[in-house]
Amino acid sequence: MPAPYRTWARSTTVSACGFDPARNGPEGSSNLSGWAVINAATGEVPEAFILQIEQGGTTYYIPTKPADRKDIATRLKNPSLIRSGFTATLQPKSIKPPFSATMLLAFQKKLFPCGYNITVK
Repeated sequence: MPAPYRTWARSTTVSACGFDPARNGPEGSSNLSGWAVINAATGEVPEAFILQIEQGGTTYYIPTKPADRKDIATRLKNPSLIRSGFTATLQPKSIKPPFSATMLLAFQKKLFPCGYNITVK
């Protein structure tokens, strides 16, 4: 687990989250994206997204880049949710399909696991 998140408590309440379909990138890379909302009513979104990758009994933690999600802000009727997205590219040198992924959401010194995962083949 990347610092500083190693000591953060795990929580269980996430308003909504999801992955977009995985895409194959150049040279065998895997592109993952998605979104999460801590509280749709108040417009709270994660401070950071961390991908938790499971492959062959090994767990990897991958940082992501923030992404605007106008579609989520529109669907949930709250413009504060625009920053609810993430993107990540996994290089085949370190992690190549098949693997499963879920996301850990960093918010107020707690980690919120998304109840949804994706399998990349």
